[in-house]
Amino acid sequence: MSVNKALSGKAFIFYPSRSDGDSSFVLPGTEFRKDSGGPPESVQFFIDGIHYQFLTTPKSQFIVDGEAGGDAAVLHRHTAYEREFIAKVGNPRSKFQEIGSRNRPAVEGTPALLFKLWQMKVPGKQGDSMQYYLTTVIGDDVVMLSAIILDAKYEARVMSALDSFTQTFQFIVSEKSCP
Repeated sequence: MSVNKALSGKAFIFYPSRSDGDSSFVLPGTEFRKDSGGPPESVQFFIDGIHYQFLTTPKSQFIVDGEAGGDAAVLHRHTAYEREFIAKVGNPRSKFQEIGSRNRPAVEGTPALLFKLWQMKVPGKQGDSMQYYLTTVIGDDVVMLSAIILDAKYEARVMSALDSFTQTFQFIVSEKSCP
């Protein structure tokens, strides 16, 4: 994934390569630092002190033969998979909360998208460590952007970043459609 600072100096433009085509999205912020940790299929980074992870997973892992449901069903199964993984590794953020879904109409060569937002928290603690997960299906992939915050005072910034992701995520179909 390549990352460029926007000319305004107040955002970063991301260009992840995916199995079925390139895409882009914009996240607000002024300071960027790449994190070398995490699984090889993910990219981890910090913007203004908030830890983000961008991950793509083949959609085929979440399709059950003979079962209908489209993207909503795929995102539901992906959420269940992530929750099982979180429990298996013993992550203290084990309390699940589904926040909701949002449909985005087709724009500039990118098909209509369904985004699902959910959160994992440390049980019994308010304002402590939480992780937001925003997922969508695009082409052959489930795409996930997650953000870890250790203090509730960063929650508004994370929500702004996730909103920016839903508004700016697109296929790069031509040079002039790049943000």
